Amino acid sequence: MLNKYEHLSNGLTCILIKAGKKSSAPLLPAFINTTDFETVDKATTESWSYWNAGGSIVSNINGKYTKMSRVIMGIAEQPSQFVLVANRDPLDLRKENLAVGTKEVISKESFKARLQELAALLPALPRKDAIKMLSNDKKDQEASAANLNPPDTVYIEKNILTGHISFTVKEKKRVLLSLNEQDATALIDIFKDLNVNIG
Repeated sequence: MLNKYEHLSNGLTCILIKAGKKSSAPLLPAFINTTDFETVDKATTESWSYWNAGGSIVSNINGKYTKMSRVIMGIAEQPSQFVLVANRDPLDLRKENLAVGTKEVISKESFKARLQELAALLPALPRKDAIKMLSNDKKDQEASAANLNPPDTVYIEKNILTGHISFTVKEKKRVLLSLNEQDATALIDIFKDLNVNIG
């Protein structure tokens, strides 16, 4: 795998995902089940990156950008099937956080209720482990800090309707991701440890 990753002791793997194609794009920690790592690793010879427009982790697979979530759920070649993330965190691709259905199925209230149930049962992600991963050695730490591009400011805004926290950079022109308050707090800690300004 071209992305830096680390297998954690809790059965999860943390993969560092670049938020865009530019060399200055920040690195974001994504989590998958370690049991799915081999599938994700073998799916592409290119790196995985965060697609801002679609709010998904993607890679070029056979000339077509494909979501990591589709690879994990085994439906990369099934266009009639869709993958939804129960807790709406695009960086949390644990299999227990993903649900598959056709367009008709995912529009049903029963499916939406199932997503809420799945999200409620999820244990918290070990986001603090991402800090250790980014700081494994001095060289990696300096490279990661450079990729986060200080002194750029990461702006944080709360959506009063959904309660989700949005992270943006470059004078609020580019949305990175939207998280619930608990996960947002953990990610803010990561930014602070990497000396990124918080606005």
